[in-house]
Amino acid sequence: MKISIKSFISIVLILVPVLILTSCNSKGLPEGFNKDEVTEAAKSIVADANNRDYEAVHARIDGTLQGAISVEEIKKAWDPILDESGDFLDFDDVILSSKTGEEDLVYALALVKCSYENGKHTYTFYFDEDMTLNGLWMK
Repeated sequence: MKISIKSFISIVLILVPVLILTSCNSKGLPEGFNKDEVTEAAKSIVADANNRDYEAVHARIDGTLQGAISVEEIKKAWDPILDESGDFLDFDDVILSSKTGEEDLVYALALVKCSYENGKHTYTFYFDEDMTLNGLWMK
């Protein structure tokens, strides 16, 4: 059976994210983190983003990172995406894992998959042991 390049690329584009998410999911949360607390914190940040309450999102960010990114920069990056997305519909999934950062600091990683009127987005959050945000992305 001959597979076209287009079919092969399509298969790879489907399998790579699945494998990455599966490997993230298999790690589980680092010791000392509570699954419900991390899930609730992540969903709360998504709710703040959906309400365009970027001040609340910014307030959750680690002090060092707060100096590197302003409320206005978050607004500038996320407003166009949320404008195009339409209304928030539902949380599809929350995948929790761990991530080791610089100086061997361990973070709880939350991937929050959401459905919107015009598409889907995945938020990625890194929390430290104090449940302070050390990283956040939306795609």
